[in-house]
Amino acid sequence: MSMREQAYRSSRAFLDHVLEQATQYAFQTTVDAVTQFTRDAWTSTASASVSATKEIPTVVILSGINVSDNLVAFEMIERRLTTDLAHAAPVVVLASADLATIRQTLRAMIGKLTGDASDDVDDLVEWFAQQSPVPTAVPILLPELESCDLAVVSHLIRIMKRMGGDPARGGGGIPFVLVLGISTLPDVLARGLDHQALNAIHTTSFQLSRAKDILDYLFRRLFIDPTSLQAQASLIGDGTGAHALGLRFAASIIEFVVSRFHYSNLSVTEIGRALRYATMDFFFANPLSFLASPSTRQVAMEAMTPDHWDLVRAVPSIRTEIRRLASATETDGPKIALDLLTLDVVLRGHVEKWLDAFDTYHRRHACAVDIVLRLQAHTRISKRSLAYVYQVALDSNLMLDVQVRLMLQLFRKLPYEMKVLRVPLRDLHGVLATVAAGLTHHGDTFEPELARIAEFTAQIEALIIEERGSDSESSSDSDVSNDDHIGARMRDTTFNVFQSTARTPRSRKRTRSASEAAATPSTDLDLTPGPDATKRRALAILERQEEDRAWARRTGATGAITPAEKKRELTSVSGRTIRLAAEMCDWLQATLEAWLAPPKTLVAHELVYQDRVLALDATLTAQPRTSIQTALLRPEVLLNLADGGSDAPFLEPDASILYKLHLECGRLINLFDWYTAFVTIIRRAPDFVDDEKVTFVRFIRAVAELQVLGFIKPTNRKTDHVQRLTWGNV
Repeated sequence: MSMREQAYRSSRAFLDHVLEQATQYAFQTTVDAVTQFTRDAWTSTASASVSATKEIPTVVILSGINVSDNLVAFEMIERRLTTDLAHAAPVVVLASADLATIRQTLRAMIGKLTGDASDDVDDLVEWFAQQSPVPTAVPILLPELESCDLAVVSHLIRIMKRMGGDPARGGGGIPFVLVLGISTLPDVLARGLDHQALNAIHTTSFQLSRAKDILDYLFRRLFIDPTSLQAQASLIGDGTGAHALGLRFAASIIEFVVSRFHYSNLSVTEIGRALRYATMDFFFANPLSFLASPSTRQVAMEAMTPDHWDLVRAVPSIRTEIRRLASATETDGPKIALDLLTLDVVLRGHVEKWLDAFDTYHRRHACAVDIVLRLQAHTRISKRSLAYVYQVALDSNLMLDVQVRLMLQLFRKLPYEMKVLRVPLRDLHGVLATVAAGLTHHGDTFEPELARIAEFTAQIEALIIEERGSDSESSSDSDVSNDDHIGARMRDTTFNVFQSTARTPRSRKRTRSASEAAATPSTDLDLTPGPDATKRRALAILERQEEDRAWARRTGATGAITPAEKKRELTSVSGRTIRLAAEMCDWLQATLEAWLAPPKTLVAHELVYQDRVLALDATLTAQPRTSIQTALLRPEVLLNLADGGSDAPFLEPDASILYKLHLECGRLINLFDWYTAFVTIIRRAPDFVDDEKVTFVRFIRAVAELQVLGFIKPTNRKTDHVQRLTWGNV
């Protein structure tokens, strides 16, 4: 347990650090802007007009619907304003509970400023006059404006205007600065505040970062960006990188986390809660979880017992590998399988090899996902988030995705579509530069791939120089627009594909054999409306056209290639450009397809990846009916009286008694019989008061509680009966 606990603490510390960095990324810009606004609200030259009219400088923070994360943002603003040296006044945070009445609001505000719970504004004026040095701003924060009584807020603003002003101008004015958090729309101010309150504030709006951007930042820091992972590990560790996220999350966990993110008002706090629980569940529910951390793996293997190695042999993927070796035709296969089952030393060597392979796999997989995301941003033909792309990459090979395959096919098609070869050559050069940037970002372990990209780049640059010299007369610079983007040309290429397919005569289409027709997927017949169906059709058409060209080159037929394409292929520069584009796309597809193999295809992936999504779902997904039924069936557990040790008999609450009695009834419950059984049970209590009115009131109240909870309802068939609504038990 000590090894698992040590690995868990290391992973948990790293995860907490990354979540804190995500919070800083999300709110730091807004916090800095609000702090600067508060500092300059009554001191800058721009505030002269505000000082003359005594308008209250007001910050309106458009925080969105996520209340829990918005409160975190206001806590950061409060801490920043408290430690800011530009003013010495305490920061007042007024919750919605403090704004029930104007007297309660003034008592809360004055109490937090002066330390004396008073509702007399003269006390506040006297306190401000005694301050030395004079505060440059007195911030008042209202994080949840929609939850407050806006009539009370309007009254408070009118009082603040009468008391407010620039102390540098004299008159004893208090430099209030109002900070409002709005979760919906700024229109709530116009709809909720009265006319005098609206005229008393001078608003400036700020907006928090989008929740989608925060989620992508968090996923990039955790799973994609290795340089930031190493830097953050060194920050929270002891300089040796001891703290690291040893485990990885499977596709089912990522899918649950992302869906919970969308169902929880786009809350990054819920993301952190789910990842923390998944980390804890992995290390304490898996007896072999200490093998996931590379830093302590060797020490852990030295301390493993024969029982641990038996657990390793029981891992499903390792059992599958042993069965594969046992049934292999090689002479060494059955012997290796036998040694893995009988010798712990042999098994340890293979486990070390399998786990070390994960380090290389993770670097290549993260690099490949990053390259796909960079190409997606470069071409602008897709807007899928990083979290979704990473989830798809964990579940299956990302190169099988329709949008990625379509993107590569459009790269192949570009030289056929453009009249000026300089344009597709420049596009291919940009694609290679994007791929090279992704490889370089992930370290110096991809030198062969970078050398291959350098070869392609040299060929493209040579073709560009040759094309400028040979085609200078037939082309002009007006045909090439620097403002045109590769994404627009790829969309035009897709449109041209549909147009050319609709105009192609039947006699020029290649006739396919029955085996080819059976082997070729019929996705081009998908006429379902929607962008996904359109992309599937375009991909199918492009793949079929590429097959037709390959068939025509092998057989010498010309029916599948148009005269324009045939003429272009005969041209020296054009033909080499087409072949270079095809060669580059083939290499890119083969490389990414090898790197993007899903982790479930690797041996011993259960030792590294957390996939217990059912435990995560059962713990974090709210189950109100189950919780209520459990509380009614076992109220002593809910009330912490299960092990009270008291000799006095425990009498259950009235609602619990009626609930247990109603479980013995049918669809209709007779109220008189129910009442009689209820009285029989409560008479056992030593402090029972034999008063029929009190007993009847207790019964009616308990029945009303069960009706509110949804277990019963009145029925018109029999007025002295109620109908049971729930069936089954927990």
